[in-house]
Amino acid sequence: MIPSRTLGPYYDRGAVSDCLQFNWILGTEENITTNLNSIMGNLEKQRYREAFAKALRLFGNESDAYGWLNEPSFPLGDVTPLSLLSTAQGFELVLYELSQMEFGHPV
Repeated sequence: MIPSRTLGPYYDRGAVSDCLQFNWILGTEENITTNLNSIMGNLEKQRYREAFAKALRLFGNESDAYGWLNEPSFPLGDVTPLSLLSTAQGFELVLYELSQMEFGHPV
């Protein structure tokens, strides 16, 4: 069985079923943690691609989309949108902010 300290960070990221599958296949906590880190890396890449695609549609070119993701944003607490993509909540905030901009709401 996987210790709760290993699973805790992954419940909100939707990776628990993958984690349980790794536990059954691999059996050791060290191997499970290594594979979960790989899954989380892929999840962050997926979030980045989705946020970048939405920013690209909004700004119309890659340079501006990339620039927005890498510049601190006041509505996001003066942090870069890119830095928020590592968590599910941060990812949702970035998408929400892009939606607000898309529909002309003040930011």
